[in-house]
Amino acid sequence: MSSSTSKPRSSSVEAKAIDLVIKYEKKRGWTAKCVRQKGKGYDVESKNKSDIRFIEVKGLGAKQPYTEFWLYPTPLKQLGENISKLFLYIVYDLKNSPKLIIIPPDKLFKNLGIRSLLSFKATKTVLKDVQVIPLEK
Repeated sequence: MSSSTSKPRSSSVEAKAIDLVIKYEKKRGWTAKCVRQKGKGYDVESKNKSDIRFIEVKGLGAKQPYTEFWLYPTPLKQLGENISKLFLYIVYDLKNSPKLIIIPPDKLFKNLGIRSLLSFKATKTVLKDVQVIPLEK
């Protein structure tokens, strides 16, 4: 399957994806909150007693997650040493049966391409060993 570059997503798609991610994080026992409008460069902060995740959320209405996601360099500047706690959460098939793919920092940074922005290309090979999690609407 060929991959294409993701088009700018509507704010309602992104908002729904962020809401689903926060629900997922809370369901697994973490405290999660949206920080999208606070200029941090990522969308969600999620904490438990001993760890924290800084989460960039990408939402797609498409039934497959294979596309290129653009990432701004802001988190690199804002997070400093904590950059190793930056996760990419891809929520796709939002219209039908939402699913979540979690890209951990090692996989994210290993697959970044640098253009005028940073991009993460979600291909079948890259997503081969990641867990797909069905989400409740």
